[in-house]
Amino acid sequence: MTTQKDPSAFDVATKGAIGIAGATAIAVAYAAYVGAVVWVLWGWFVVPLGVPQITVAWAIGLCLCANMLVMPVPRGPANTKPTHHMLVRPAAFLLMGFIAKQWM
Repeated sequence: MTTQKDPSAFDVATKGAIGIAGATAIAVAYAAYVGAVVWVLWGWFVVPLGVPQITVAWAIGLCLCANMLVMPVPRGPANTKPTHHMLVRPAAFLLMGFIAKQWM
């Protein structure tokens, strides 16, 4: 007797992996886009004041720092804790900052 694997388990795992890879690709593209916008704006408005030009990687790092400083903590019911904003989001910023630093 031959046993067959459940095709739905493979489909779920494949879709999950594709979803994670897609989300990562979108996050990287968005970080590069925002970094490029900040880089251009820096060149237009800050460099004429005598401050040196920055790279896109520096601009991504500046955006990460600014987002960490103004990161709001959501208010919810008293029995819930904003674990995502306290642990996961800072760790994600640290990882993105590490990647941007390697790019410099």
